[in-house]
Amino acid sequence: MNGLPGRGVAAVVVVHVTNTGSAATAGLTATITLPPGVTLLGLARLTGSGQPSWTCSDAQAGTSACQRGPLAAGATTSVAVRVVVTILSGCGQPVLASVVSGALSASGQSAGLVQCAGR
Repeated sequence: MNGLPGRGVAAVVVVHVTNTGSAATAGLTATITLPPGVTLLGLARLTGSGQPSWTCSDAQAGTSACQRGPLAAGATTSVAVRVVVTILSGCGQPVLASVVSGALSASGQSAGLVQCAGR
């Protein structure tokens, strides 16, 4: 997952998911949680390895849920959301993401954090 720019700057946050198992997953649900002061502008749907697209709900209280069908063994897919970091956002906050498929789950956070510098 990529990080966020400074305050007042728009960005795209991308969550990459790879099935490292030997069999296809069940359907996937990704939950993307934005830090306070980061506003969802819209969804940028991406696909990978010829897999079906994600469908995402509008963010409620800073969280957007996205779903897609099974992911083949060894395949990678990505889901992206367009955001803006508002002037009121807190510095040093990450974007959080979790992905669930049946009984399996994984979670992570952005490598970058909301930067204190920016326009």
